[in-house]
Amino acid sequence: MFQFQQLRLLLLGIFLLFLVSLVHLTQGQADYTWTDVLLTSWTDERLQAILFGIRLPRLAIGILAGGALAMAGLLLQTLTRNPLASAGTLGINAGAFLFVSAGAIFFPTVAANFPFLFAFIGSCTAAILVFLLVGRGMEPVKVALTGMIITLLFSAITSGLQLMYEQETNGLFLWGAGTLIQNNWAGVQFALPFILTTGMLLLYIGKSFDLLLLGDEGATGLGLATERVKIIGWILAITLAAATVSVVGPIGFIGLMAPHIVRLLGIKGHREQFVHTFVWGAFLLIAADALARFIQSGGEIPVGAMTAIVGGPWLMYLAYRMGRRYTSSKITLNGRESSLPLPVLYGALIFMTLGVALLSLMYGGGNFDSVQDLISGSLFQEFALRYRWPRVLTAFLIGALLALCGVLLQSVLRNPLGDPSILGITSGGGAGALTIIVLFPTLSFAFVPIGAVIGSTLAIVTILLATNVLIGNPSHSL
Repeated sequence: MFQFQQLRLLLLGIFLLFLVSLVHLTQGQADYTWTDVLLTSWTDERLQAILFGIRLPRLAIGILAGGALAMAGLLLQTLTRNPLASAGTLGINAGAFLFVSAGAIFFPTVAANFPFLFAFIGSCTAAILVFLLVGRGMEPVKVALTGMIITLLFSAITSGLQLMYEQETNGLFLWGAGTLIQNNWAGVQFALPFILTTGMLLLYIGKSFDLLLLGDEGATGLGLATERVKIIGWILAITLAAATVSVVGPIGFIGLMAPHIVRLLGIKGHREQFVHTFVWGAFLLIAADALARFIQSGGEIPVGAMTAIVGGPWLMYLAYRMGRRYTSSKITLNGRESSLPLPVLYGALIFMTLGVALLSLMYGGGNFDSVQDLISGSLFQEFALRYRWPRVLTAFLIGALLALCGVLLQSVLRNPLGDPSILGITSGGGAGALTIIVLFPTLSFAFVPIGAVIGSTLAIVTILLATNVLIGNPSHSL
């Protein structure tokens, strides 16, 4: 009876995937209905060219990528014993994207021919960093925080490289946000062997992951080589993520949502879960892409942005559940006493600040050879005072305000990692400002800061409520 119920749920997922695939095939600048796709695609040459050359490859890579990310997410959640684990939240996608971007800049020929190599190395680097920083215990909250920090770090480095090497990374902008655009079957032919082989291996050793749920001691007592199985599991998860990122870019939240949907359906056993997770992951990604194309049929919204919009509330819900499950540990924010007196520390700080300000005034776009050149002549008036000094003063004030904001957040939340950028307050402010600019283009620029304040306020209120901070779990605010 239970096996029959699982089969019914699997057929339901396949049927939903089939329906959303039909809708997906009808979308695009060329207007075709699903009846055209099913009935006239065999005789209409123009429809055949569009369908088999563009739309079917896009659909196929979406199914493969969604299924691969979902299986990788299920595997990582088992290995880390963390319901928030996925290739996106652990920094694996960010590591792959960073190394692919670096390869396109410094080794363009090799990166063009072997993108999977760079993606795999980047994914391995991120996974190794997570393991080294977290340790063997794999405490769920610690894993989530470490993955978030690695994601922020790698994303910042990638953004810096894209700004410094704009020409070399020009084609990576849309791909970096996650896109299923395919002009031929090359991407499908590349990703299919990796995903198919890895999926078969997961089905073959699926029972071993069931034993891992018993804990290391219980699994070892039953004869399972836990370390070997974990290493194999990490390699397979990284392979799935790297193969996906190298074709469609980093796409988040699919590997987070699909495994939980499968568990909510009552599917037991990793072999069965891998199959169901693949189907539901493919459904989620194709549905997200179809929704993105429905919103803007004439343009291209990255599917990664759409999955983030859908998956964000899901992530907050899971964080809320974790906040109720795990008790917060007491965190002290008292720094160690300095051996130097405060006047000496303040003097050194003022000296360094003035030195950095002087260097900022001397260099950039046209350099002064000495301080004497800086303080004499009309060049000083033209460059330093008019152009450089406002920038230096603005940076000084913004840095001071961010530091004060960090102190307040760490004190209120009782968390040493409390920071406006980590907590999403700066992102919320940016979203609010952009909302004002996009929705109300005729308003004065003076309203943009108001939008930023509203966005930041909504972000911090949402975070506090979602992570249960208001009722005594401040350590989960991140």
